[in-house]
Amino acid sequence: MGVRIPEKVRGEVDRRFRSGESKATIAKAMALPYDMVQRLTPKIREAQIDEQIKKEAIRQVEQGESRKRVAAAMGISASVVGKWTKHIQTEKRPDERLTEIIMRRLEAGESKVSIAKAMGLTIGKVQYLTPKTRERSVDEDVREQAVRRVENGESKKAVASGIGVSVSTVNNWTQHVKKVEHIPRDTKEELMRRVRNGEKPTDVARELNLDTSYACYLASSVDADLTPEQYKRIMKAFQEGRKYVQIASDLGVPTRIVRSVIGHKTTKKQRYSDAVRLAAIRAVESGKTVQEVAVEFKASRAIVKKWFDAAVAGGLAKPPQVLKAKSEDKDFLWITRLDPELEEWRVFVAEWMNGEKTNLSGKISAITGFIERYLVARKLPKKPADLLLRSNIQQDFYATACSHQQAEHGIRINNCIHVFLRWVLRTPEFADTSSGEPITLPMFRNPVPELFASGVAKANTESDKVVLPYWMISDLRRRIALGPNFRDWCWVRCLQGKLSVDGSNEGPDWFEVEESHIDKNDPDCVWRLRQRVGQDPVLEMWSPVRWVAVLVQLQIPSRVGQIRMVDSGEADTFIWQGGKFIPNKGSLRTGTARNPRRQGVFRRPDPEDETMGATVAIFLNSNKTNDIGRRSGAKGMVCPWPRMNDLADDPYYWFAKLRDWQQKYNPISRLTAWRDLPARRALTVKAEEKSNEYPDTAFLFRTPETPTEAEWPLTSGMHKKAWRKLLAAYEEILQTEDVTHPDGSPIRLINERGQPASSPHATRVSLITHMILDGNVPPEMMMKIVGHSRFIMTIYYTKPGLKHIQDAVLGAVERLDAKKDENLTRDLAGLRMEQLRDRVVFNAADPATVLPVNPSDRNPLGWLYLHDGICLAGGNTGPVPDNASVPGCHNGGPVLKKAGNDVKKWTFGQTPGGVRNCARCRWKVAGTEHLKGLCATFNNRQYHLHKAGEQVAAGERARNDILKEKARTESSSQPFNRASDLRAAERMLEASAQKYNELTLDIVNLYRTIERINALPNNPDGPTALVAQGDLLTLQTVVEETDSELLVLAGMIADLEFYPDLEAGTAIFEFAQILDRAFEREREPMAFARMSEHEKMTAANGFMRALENHINPDNPILARRHVVEILDRQASIEKTLGIKLNNLLPQAGPSDNKPVYLRMVNTEVRNDDDMCCAS
Repeated sequence: MGVRIPEKVRGEVDRRFRSGESKATIAKAMALPYDMVQRLTPKIREAQIDEQIKKEAIRQVEQGESRKRVAAAMGISASVVGKWTKHIQTEKRPDERLTEIIMRRLEAGESKVSIAKAMGLTIGKVQYLTPKTRERSVDEDVREQAVRRVENGESKKAVASGIGVSVSTVNNWTQHVKKVEHIPRDTKEELMRRVRNGEKPTDVARELNLDTSYACYLASSVDADLTPEQYKRIMKAFQEGRKYVQIASDLGVPTRIVRSVIGHKTTKKQRYSDAVRLAAIRAVESGKTVQEVAVEFKASRAIVKKWFDAAVAGGLAKPPQVLKAKSEDKDFLWITRLDPELEEWRVFVAEWMNGEKTNLSGKISAITGFIERYLVARKLPKKPADLLLRSNIQQDFYATACSHQQAEHGIRINNCIHVFLRWVLRTPEFADTSSGEPITLPMFRNPVPELFASGVAKANTESDKVVLPYWMISDLRRRIALGPNFRDWCWVRCLQGKLSVDGSNEGPDWFEVEESHIDKNDPDCVWRLRQRVGQDPVLEMWSPVRWVAVLVQLQIPSRVGQIRMVDSGEADTFIWQGGKFIPNKGSLRTGTARNPRRQGVFRRPDPEDETMGATVAIFLNSNKTNDIGRRSGAKGMVCPWPRMNDLADDPYYWFAKLRDWQQKYNPISRLTAWRDLPARRALTVKAEEKSNEYPDTAFLFRTPETPTEAEWPLTSGMHKKAWRKLLAAYEEILQTEDVTHPDGSPIRLINERGQPASSPHATRVSLITHMILDGNVPPEMMMKIVGHSRFIMTIYYTKPGLKHIQDAVLGAVERLDAKKDENLTRDLAGLRMEQLRDRVVFNAADPATVLPVNPSDRNPLGWLYLHDGICLAGGNTGPVPDNASVPGCHNGGPVLKKAGNDVKKWTFGQTPGGVRNCARCRWKVAGTEHLKGLCATFNNRQYHLHKAGEQVAAGERARNDILKEKARTESSSQPFNRASDLRAAERMLEASAQKYNELTLDIVNLYRTIERINALPNNPDGPTALVAQGDLLTLQTVVEETDSELLVLAGMIADLEFYPDLEAGTAIFEFAQILDRAFEREREPMAFARMSEHEKMTAANGFMRALENHINPDNPILARRHVVEILDRQASIEKTLGIKLNNLLPQAGPSDNKPVYLRMVNTEVRNDDDMCCAS
């Protein structure tokens, strides 16, 4: 059945052919088979073209114009012009300047391949411009030697390798040489016979000691005796797309025979019918990807794309709609593109997301995981009703779709999907809404349970990043800003892009401009005329935008996103100019003197601050989560950063410089709304209502190098790429200048994967750290500078004035500059490992496996401070995807596999005892100040060990009772019916025994740690010692055996109040019961029975403290022992001590005691009050 061809197509083919196009060109342009074009033009033998056009084309070609340009100008095909002018001999004119450059590099010793690679040319172009240059440089004696050796029987490859020339050159010299193999006739016949039997020619050649290439040459003339059936099977398998080796293996014939059969067969390119082509074009037009269509129609991706492009060019198909990114696809059409059967899910997702206003990017990520990694990857039901049906058991979402995430992040994704499905179950399709409040129908349920993050600590996402030392930050500032104008920034201009023909960099920060756009007298206007191969030169201007952003990142401790989104102030009422605020005369000016617009990066201080000498501050128009709930004008933060004397350190100078540059070379006619920004340009993915809360902005870091997006701010990707290029170039400079670590090892700023070892955010951490530690800036002032809502370690809060903060920062910068060399020594050298061994105790056998030997690699910001030590892994409990070397509980055990001397490549086991078992984790260290907490942990584990021992004894008794019953039953020849009970008893015994064993090992390790701390020297650095201050009696540790469970409980409950990380178990309830029995003995109602667990703990501790204070206020430890002795005897407290218990309850308040504080005292000049504890 034939395909009806539209008249429109027939007419277009006829028109194109009569205009001079060849049939092949028409078929290619209109995506039609060549034979169809021939059928549509059966009687057309020659195109009717005006003779005048033909003469004009011949004349232009004779004058030197290329045939292709003549054809394009006259609207006819190049093949027609080629036929008319085939008698004309044209001579190509190579670029003389380009040839000169290539010849100069070739004479310098470079190979043609390296020249082509360096100059961005093809190897053919270089060979064309340097004809036979290599051959001319070879001595004639060498040529004669090569010919003689080939004539003597050596292979051309061996000769070329021996004399140091290419094989192609030897081939050119020895084309006349006919190589003759002198082998006996019987050997040749043996070779032919064995090849016919199916053996490989190379194998036979090796056995017969023949040249393998010559053996293959002889074997090529051998044809196997194939049956017609074998021949058909070979051809059928080949048409199905199977490989030669597979066909030969299936048929049991040599691969050479298969190649010979297929090679002798005249193969044609696969032809597709017009119906198939049209169906493929329509499929791509409907929205399917080219790859999906290629798989569906069993064609290559390239040919499907060729069909569709030709159909679009011929007007037979519409171009496909540009697909939106997931973060911009508000209708979530990507779900149905993934699988059309998920349309119901798409509707639910779009409706739910339309009502969400916060954390949209996180919710989109969670929905993506639910659809792609759960529904599609696990081939679960495509209909919501089937998935949510109670009778259908589904796979665990967290285990299947979130296990590759960190624990905390995976729980957030799981809970997000839980909330989404809970919303779905409250829709009319799944709930009864007749009463107003939706009630989910009983046949449906939420298959994703909500998870809680108990015991999951927040991972330190910057733990594997190097914090740059201050000397390095200061040096980078001065290398970027080499002078007061952008024309002086010659180093960073050459960091991006590949090298072009004229030696300049073809980087993304250069953009094409018209000559009228250039101001040659402006020192901030950097321009060039860049030469191009085969094209006209192009006039370009350099954009300093991304490099000013990097410089500012090195100057102030702000987030990258805050810097990217700042307002230039072009629309403010007053503008910062020449060191003061003046009225803005620009066309974008808004506001009045009474109600001015103040959204620019230059913020005028309040009158109170101005009277104290403050002149200007930095305004950042976004401040992360602190913006939540604030009105439009109140968003953002003021960074009270002072003006610096050195231009390389002064952000105000470069803010003003870039603002003036943007006004002149990238002006805007209106402000930009945040809601109009695409996801890659925005700060984060925000709901439209949230974006509307930010005022329209004249972004300072606009990118004129992207002409279609010139008014939009710098993307995060642009900033990261510039940062990576900067560190890579700086690392080379450090190596050139021989700047190394103290041990002589090179400083690495780029890791093995080519990524920066220090993130841009790490400069913020570095500046904060150095300002506080080295610049002596108080933390409460740094809180104002960096825009934190709180500091974890800030104890008090003040409201210092703007000028006071600026003076403090200015003084800190001066102190940092004065101590720059000292900082280098401290950051790169620091304390030696031998010094650390006198101060702390490591759980690890080798401290170098948990703490870098090089102190510059240590990052205290990534450590977690515990009550009984320090976790060097930052409390991380799980591995980071694609980076198992990140410290955490997953690698806190012993070493399993060593890989050289690099500890980072070693493999460590999990922490013994499981997650959060810090007692045996190698990442934990402790010092003298942790003795109190260690003793509390030791007593806590001792109590749980006692309880575990009771469980082991009870489990063993239960198992033995069943075994005795089994023995009695079997001895009486009766069946034993309690086999399942026996297995359950054995499992319970094994579990309790395992817990008992783990606790025993924990206690042994804790005791060893305490003993090692006691053995530390008292004065490692001189005549000083650590002593306790407060009301705690001693730091001496003694392991004492006691028969009183109450004494253990009393001490353990007291510790729980100070150290909530300790595990309570049933101790609080048991202690409260003992005290309640004391009340019952006095015929008083129970005081603790109705309290919650926390109330029991607080009240019981307060009650014991009141008793102890009544008995012996000077020695509470002895008083506690006296109280415990009375309670253990079950004696009456009222009769023994003469007090009423009910009178003590009002005194049972929270403890005023504080955890132990340690301070350094001079042991040579001390008094008795200093040494308040025994050693």
